[in-house]
Amino acid sequence: MTTYWRDAHPMFNFLVDMFADSPNVHVRALDWEDSISVDRQTFLRSLLEEIDADVILAADVVYDPSIILPLTHTLRLALERPLPANQASIKGANNTQPLQLGLQRRAYIALAVRREQTFTEFLASAEQEGLVVEFIEMDLPPHNERVFRGSDDSTSGATDTTRLMRLAVRSA
Repeated sequence: MTTYWRDAHPMFNFLVDMFADSPNVHVRALDWEDSISVDRQTFLRSLLEEIDADVILAADVVYDPSIILPLTHTLRLALERPLPANQASIKGANNTQPLQLGLQRRAYIALAVRREQTFTEFLASAEQEGLVVEFIEMDLPPHNERVFRGSDDSTSGATDTTRLMRLAVRSA
């Protein structure tokens, strides 16, 4: 993580402070640029191994063309490892029915499509990285009835399209 990132994102420092005493919550910096740096890939792979996430949740991360390749490459590195066999099925909330998670790690990304070209570049980069993108339909109320409207600007008529996607590594 660069100093610039820490300075530009005060929420990171807030989260670190907020969860500092929690034994169950860990906050770590993950610089997507490390995924495309030959010198930093080993570090990134070890960090992803340590984190060992089954599911990745991300919101509003596709906003600038310059971050698309680092983002999709980081997602590929995080998702490409198979789940251990004992994690393929877990008990549901009532501990009676097993929840089948499958044998793949998944990422769920929610975003507002502000520029169609940037969104198209993200989809192309995900495809090139060997990621399958599945769109999840959402039954959202009209923009003017939402609590959180994104950049709905009723004076200009501009609205963002909200998309939810599930990503996984393409099976061989």
